Amino acid sequence: MNQDSIDISNNKAISLQMVEIPQGQITLRDDRIKHIWTANIQPFLMAKYLVTQDLYLEITQDSPSTFKGNKTMIKLEKFDNTDFERLIKWADNEEMLVQFSGPIFKFPLTTEQLDNYLKEENRIPFKVIDTESKEVLGHAEIYQSEDNLAKLCRILIGDAKFRGKGIGEKIVNLLVQYSFEELNVEKVELNVYDWNKQAIKCYEKSGFVINPNKISEIIVQEEVWISLNMIVSKDNWKIN
Repeated sequence: MNQDSIDISNNKAISLQMVEIPQGQITLRDDRIKHIWTANIQPFLMAKYLVTQDLYLEITQDSPSTFKGNKTMIKLEKFDNTDFERLIKWADNEEMLVQFSGPIFKFPLTTEQLDNYLKEENRIPFKVIDTESKEVLGHAEIYQSEDNLAKLCRILIGDAKFRGKGIGEKIVNLLVQYSFEELNVEKVELNVYDWNKQAIKCYEKSGFVINPNKISEIIVQEEVWISLNMIVSKDNWKIN
C-alpha cells in the first residue's frame, strides 16, 4: 500500500492509503436481467477511506441506515418517548408482549416500563420506518455487551398487514450491519422461540446458525416456551 494526499475541499488535504488493485478479471451480475458476465481490468490504485454513518448523513443528507428491498424501503431511527403509545398499542395482549420482549416487560406494557427501558445505556432501541410513506412499521433493538458481542432484541412488525412481506429480514440485516460497522463487534446473537419457524428461517438467511449450547425456557400462561440462541460472526454475515 502507498500513501498520498488528496485535496478534497477548501484546500484541505487528507492522507489516504492507496490500495494496489492487480490486473485480472471480475464477475459482474445484474439480477434485473438475470445476466452474469466477466470483465477484464487493468491494474490501478484505489483510495481507502473510512465512511461512518455520521459522515454519510452529513454529505448526502440521507439516512445511511436504509435497506433497499424488492418493495418496501426501510430505515432505522432512534426510538424515544414520543413512540411509547404506539408500541403499547401494538403489544395489546400478554402472549404478543412476551413473544416480542421476553421477560423484561410485564403485561400490560406501560410508559413507566418504557421510561426505565430507555435509561439502560447498553440498549440501542430503534423504530423502523418506511422511507416512502414515512409510516412507522415496527420496533427493534441492539443490546451491546462488554465482550465484543451485540444482541438483537425486541424485533417487532407492529401491524399484521406488513408481516410476511420480507420486512423482518431487512430489519435484521440493518441491525447486523449497524452492529458490525458502527459498534465494531465480532459476533451478533439473538434468541428466538423454537416454534417460530418463520423467524428462524429469516435469521438463517442472514447467516445466523443455532447455538446448541445456549437454550433457555420461559413459562407463558402455564405453557413452556423454549428459546433458542442463534449467532453470526462478521466473517459469515451475508446480506441478501
